[in-house]
Amino acid sequence: MDKNKEFKTIGILLSVAVVLGLAFIVYYREAGNGDSLNGEKEEPSQVNEAENYSSKIKITFTNEVYPPDLYQSNPRLRTYIGKAQNIGDKTVNYVGIKVYYLDKDGKSIWEENISVSDTLKPNYIKEFPFGGAKVSSEWAGKVTYEITGLQFENDRRIEIPSRIDTRLSQPPFTNLLFPIF
Repeated sequence: MDKNKEFKTIGILLSVAVVLGLAFIVYYREAGNGDSLNGEKEEPSQVNEAENYSSKIKITFTNEVYPPDLYQSNPRLRTYIGKAQNIGDKTVNYVGIKVYYLDKDGKSIWEENISVSDTLKPNYIKEFPFGGAKVSSEWAGKVTYEITGLQFENDRRIEIPSRIDTRLSQPPFTNLLFPIF
């Protein structure tokens, strides 16, 4: 008789645990909608502000060699200097940049995420390295980019939805760094 009581008690406890587990899943799915880890959602107005302000971050890719790679003889293996300039009127503490490396046909062959985490006050410029031995040998010296995130001073980081249209015949923001013969 004691065995039956134990089995009934274990069965009841197991049933209660399953019901509580399902209740927690439903609660967190409805409360947080599963979009972020800490339950905070980015306000549409903040995302729109970041998208609009991203046009005030000027990104330039140069064919200047980054100092540690000064003696690298193969231009495809060199690390180059890129520049981020804040031409707006707000201070930015972080700029996320996704760089797409293109082949001779203008198709992406590799991508790299670059973070500029220094304070960019209005008109400030920050240099960053890109390229190097990690890029495929099919790289034609062309790049395109998109700004993926911004963080304004005393604010939290805002991720910007992708705006790259892969159906374009010529990608936007294309820069030729060095001619391939």
